[in-house]
Amino acid sequence: MASLDDIKKLLEEQAKNIEDKMEKRINDVRVALLSELGSGAGKSSASGKAKELEQPNLPPVINLEDIPARTGAEIEAQKMKEKLELLERSITALKTHKEVVDMDSLSLFPDARLPTKFKMPNMDKFDGTTCPKTHLKMYVGALNPFGLSNELLAQLFQQSLTGAALRWFVSLDHAKMKTWEDICNAFNTQYHYNIEVDVTRRELDTTK
Repeated sequence: MASLDDIKKLLEEQAKNIEDKMEKRINDVRVALLSELGSGAGKSSASGKAKELEQPNLPPVINLEDIPARTGAEIEAQKMKEKLELLERSITALKTHKEVVDMDSLSLFPDARLPTKFKMPNMDKFDGTTCPKTHLKMYVGALNPFGLSNELLAQLFQQSLTGAALRWFVSLDHAKMKTWEDICNAFNTQYHYNIEVDVTRRELDTTK
């Protein structure tokens, strides 16, 4: 099967042959017309020659009907060439189009750096169904001994989440989460209903 380059080369050659034939035919018509004009001038009188000399040099008139029309195969070849060029432009556009990713948007605090040989401690991950304040106390208590800054506490917080809670955290507007306090407040607001549900359950237990 011919490659794309082979097809392109064949179409270009066909188009060049068509152009050459048309140009040759036009030149033949021009030469014939000039020859007829020259013959007529030789038979005219001297006064006629003087008048002819006074006339400006006009370009020869070409009868477009004498130019052969393109055959169906030539027209089809031209259409294929145009389609090929369109395909090449589309491929080029796809190759040059690159989706730019803002790397800073992937991290709340891209400049935060962990201590050497730091290892995230094991802890129960919050899935969105328990008390948010209890989880925050557990999280901070586990990381405080490492002396982490508030930026690192904020950056690592997602590692203590799972399921729906993790999806919620990832979808946060980073522009509004500028500090560790912002994250704590947003987290507590999002899952505060768990505290209310837990209180209601305890009240029901005491009435039994």
